[in-house]
Amino acid sequence: MQNHEASMQNYRRFSAWMARLTATLALLYPLVSVLLWFVPGGLDMILEGLPDVRGAVGRVGGPGLLAGIAVTAAHASLVALALWVSSHLFSQVSKGDYFSPHTGKRLRLMGGTLLAYAVASPFVDAALSVALTVNNPPGQRLLAISISSHDINMVVFGALFLVLGHVLAEAARMADDHSQIV
Repeated sequence: MQNHEASMQNYRRFSAWMARLTATLALLYPLVSVLLWFVPGGLDMILEGLPDVRGAVGRVGGPGLLAGIAVTAAHASLVALALWVSSHLFSQVSKGDYFSPHTGKRLRLMGGTLLAYAVASPFVDAALSVALTVNNPPGQRLLAISISSHDINMVVFGALFLVLGHVLAEAARMADDHSQIV
């Protein structure tokens, strides 16, 4: 029993550390995603996720730049939300609160956010391809649509978190019912 307590204490410490890390990342992720548009080499990093567009990009500025920033910021905000929810979940676990109704709700929110991110990704990439080539001469503008294995993986992980969240919420409800009977 003492080993179990020590193990749980380690998980609580790890969760407290992860709560701080994910909260920090939630705040930084959208900021860094937007700043990439302004730092030397940042556009190259953005284009790594858009290999079909790389050779077609000309001068990026004006409405194309603003659209690219807006699309990037919106997509990054979904990641930030998932990280923020993760932070709250880790914080909850760090306090020893494992099976409350909040656990299931937070896992479902995280799953839904990851699903939204995955579903939005092909549209985000398409919008970025237009934004990055809008300043090109007619006939050299591009609309690239693709689905990556990353998008598919995010759908699976998002669905998994949704299901786990539902199961844990139901388990918490059943435990509450049981405690009221006994």
